[in-house]
Amino acid sequence: MVTFYFHAVSYALYGRETVHVQLRLLAAVEILLNPELYDKTSEAYYAPYSVDERLVLTDYRSFVCESVKNSTDSDMHTVLALSSVIHKLIQTRWPIVPCDAWPSPLMKLVVGRNVQMEHAINIQFLYVWR
Repeated sequence: MVTFYFHAVSYALYGRETVHVQLRLLAAVEILLNPELYDKTSEAYYAPYSVDERLVLTDYRSFVCESVKNSTDSDMHTVLALSSVIHKLIQTRWPIVPCDAWPSPLMKLVVGRNVQMEHAINIQFLYVWR
């Protein structure tokens, strides 16, 4: 699965995708400076992710390694980091529902560190088979 969050957020904020590299850099700094928020083994781990058993995320070390490479896969940790660096809520949208009775584990309102509860950016997942 390949998701292009950095491009989507760049476009949503600035009307062009060219700021994606700067957003990736800011997200990497955020992740490295606040490991407790992104590390599943930490007591300060992002609570909405820790209580969702359906959400499968990488461990912190793998996430850090992947987050600094251009054109790599992203996950919901990336959305959290982006929300923190742009100081906006991000509502993710996932068009595929695993079962009619379940909401998708990838459909979330993500609230980053020090983000005010107003004006969310809507991002729809892009799913590409490799």
